[in-house]
This record gives sequence, structure tokens and C-alpha cells, in this order.
Amino acid sequence: MKKRGQAVAISLLVILLAIVLVIGIFLLFYDNSYSLTGNAIGNCRDVQVPYQQTENYIESVPYQAPVPINYKTIDRYSDDCSSGNNYKECYYVSVENTADFGAEFGLDCLARVRVNRDNNNSYDDYRYDYRNYYNIRLHDYQYIRSGDTRDLVCEVGINKGDDVSWDYYVIPPATTEVQYRNVQKTRTVTNYRTERVCN
Repeated sequence: MKKRGQAVAISLLVILLAIVLVIGIFLLFYDNSYSLTGNAIGNCRDVQVPYQQTENYIESVPYQAPVPINYKTIDRYSDDCSSGNNYKECYYVSVENTADFGAEFGLDCLARVRVNRDNNNSYDDYRYDYRNYYNIRLHDYQYIRSGDTRDLVCEVGINKGDDVSWDYYVIPPATTEVQYRNVQKTRTVTNYRTERVCN
């Protein structure tokens, strides 16, 4: 009877050890199945989640910048350019194109006419145009070849005996060249953040 009891006890012990071993192996493989994903704790793991974000940045952008053409004002003078009973005074500005290519130059003139209103040498300042006395800006445009000089001319109609004073402004043409300026822009970028996911 003793031997039979010992055999039963040994059998129970072997069965118990087998159960413990099976449970241990199961737990070992169960934990490893999560550790393969990295950063896993129990049944939770860290994952990289993408998200979009708007950011500002600076970009160098080309543009066409105006570059004035070089010129010289050689001379300027006024002269009576009347024809018959049409009294006129002209203003001449001699402009030399010192650039290495031909271009069209402009002239803006301002004429101020002093009118003898009472024929008693009493003069008042008035501004002049073709309707009444106001400032008027007269214009002339001429093509000047490289290295040449031409007279740009303004004229104003007057009454006999009127006195005229002039002012002028030469308008040089402009060419362009490519320059760059910094411009702030926005763009959408994808970033990643870490989130914990648990099953």
C-alpha cells in the first residue's frame, strides 16, 4: 500500500509541475508577443501618429526691378516761337543719351504766365491753360540714340506782352533687371507625435 501511495503522490507532483510549466511557457510567449513591437508594457504600446501643421518660412523671390537710363542735360533755354498773330513761347531742354542703347526720353514742363491785365505795367501771377489761367504741364517725348543729343520742346500760347517762367522735369526711360527680395510664405508639413495605445 505504501508503494501505491507513493506512486500516486509522484504522479500528482508530476502533473502539477507539468501544469506550472505549461502556464509559465504560455505567459512567456504572451509577454514576448508584445515586446516584439518595442516599447510595449503589458498590453499597451507606443505608436507614432502623424499630424499636419502650418509653418512660416522665408523664400527669396525674383522680380523685375526698374533701372533708370543714364543721361545728361546739356542746355535749356526759352525762345519766342510765335507764328503770325499766334503768340507762343517755347522751352527747349537739350538731353544727351549716355546709355549704350537708344531709348525714348520725356519732358514735362510747367509754364507760369504773368499777364499784363491793365496795360499799366501792373502784372499779376496767374496759372495758365487754354481755358483760363492755371498751371499746365506740357509734354514732349523723343527717341534719342545712344550718344546723341536732341532738344525736347514744350510750348505755351500767350498774349502779346505776357511774361512766362518755366520749370521742367526730364523723364528718363527705365530698363529692368532681375533682383531678389525675401517673401514670407506658409506651408503644411507632416510631423509625428508619440501616443500610447492599449488593447
